[in-house]
Amino acid sequence: MHKVSVERARHNWPSFLEYFEEWKKLKAKQKKSGNKKQDMIQVPNKPPMTEKQRIEYNRTFGLGYLTPTSETWLKTWQPQRRLNEADFNDNRYSILRRQTSRLYFIVKDTKSGKWKFPDVVRANPLSMRFAAQLRFQQDMNRRVLAYFIAHTPIGHYENPQNSNERTFFFHCLYISGRPPFKKMENEWSDHAWVTRQELLEYEFADDQYKRAIYNMLYDGYQIYGNEDA
Repeated sequence: MHKVSVERARHNWPSFLEYFEEWKKLKAKQKKSGNKKQDMIQVPNKPPMTEKQRIEYNRTFGLGYLTPTSETWLKTWQPQRRLNEADFNDNRYSILRRQTSRLYFIVKDTKSGKWKFPDVVRANPLSMRFAAQLRFQQDMNRRVLAYFIAHTPIGHYENPQNSNERTFFFHCLYISGRPPFKKMENEWSDHAWVTRQELLEYEFADDQYKRAIYNMLYDGYQIYGNEDA
C-alpha cells in the first residue's frame, strides 16, 4: 500500500486567479528576456497586506465584509409566507395572492358586462403586436411596467356570430406598477387577478372565448410543500 502525503501550498496567495496572473507576468518577462532554457517559473510569495489593503480586498471579493445596514438586514430578514392575507380574504384585486401559481389580469367590459382580456381594434397600417403595445402605453401612461414577450400571438378567438371578427392574444409579462383604474372606468367596470383554473368561474363573451383562453394559458410553476412555510 502506498501512502499519499498531502503537502500544503508552498505560497501564501489567497486566490489561484491572482497567483496565475502573477505567473503570466513572469512568463511574459521570461520570453521577453530571450532565455531559451525556459526554466521553471517560481512565483514568489505575495507581500503581506496592510490593514487598509486587507479591508479593501475583503470588500472587493466579499470576504467577511458587511456594512451595518446589510448586517442588520441579514439578522432581521424573514421569508415571505406563500399563504398571505390576500389568500385568506380571497382578494382578487391583489396581485400578491396565489404566489405559487401564475396570475392573469382580466377586466369586466362596461358595455356588455362580460369579462375579457384588455383588447384593442387594430387599424392599418399597424401590426397586431404594435397596436396592442400602443394601446397599452396610452392606457397605462407609464404607470405599469410590462414586457411583450413575442411577436407571435399565443392564441386566437373567432366570433361565432361574425367570422370576420377575430381576437388575437399576445403574452404580456407584468413587472411592476398599478393600472389607472379610475381612468379606465368608462371601459372597465371591474378587474381581477386570477389563476387559469379560476377563469372558469367568470362569464366571458361565450364558451368558445373561455375555451380558447383556457387552452392557450398554463398554470405556471407549482410549488408543493407546507403552505404555512
